[in-house]
Amino acid sequence: MNKNTPEYYGYKIGLNIVPYINKCIDETGECYVSEGEHLFGRNDNDWYKGHVWSDSCIVWGWNRNHNVKLIGAGSDKTIFKLIDRVNSRNLFDKNVPIVHMLATNYDVSCNNNIIEGITFDGNYENNHDISTICAIRMRGSNNIIRNCRFINFGVGDDSRHECFQI
Repeated sequence: MNKNTPEYYGYKIGLNIVPYINKCIDETGECYVSEGEHLFGRNDNDWYKGHVWSDSCIVWGWNRNHNVKLIGAGSDKTIFKLIDRVNSRNLFDKNVPIVHMLATNYDVSCNNNIIEGITFDGNYENNHDISTICAIRMRGSNNIIRNCRFINFGVGDDSRHECFQI
């Protein structure tokens, strides 16, 4: 089995894919994700009951800063869908969680990364009361996002909370 896949680290369809992608990236710097709709995030009601931030967000920039590859089988083939009522953490003690599907360390420039062939689905219908904020937040240069789609994020009044920072 290929070390550059979430399956190598124990992932199976139906589980939250995020910690498996994080482990794969941390270990190898590359993660190739198979076709399918992959559940994304946790919906714990209480942040402090064993929920860690990296359960709901693909992260890099701590152990690996540069040359990370996150590659899907193609947009509309590899889909990351936020689960219903996803939770990450509260923003300014308000009932608005910060939800980034993918984020790099803001204190470090993360360069020469590739994200390709993935549909990011914010699942707006089942998250609009808490607002999904951001698909990708990335700091650095020469980062490439290609053949990706971004669907079902905040619209209308909720769009004031949404961002797509790169």
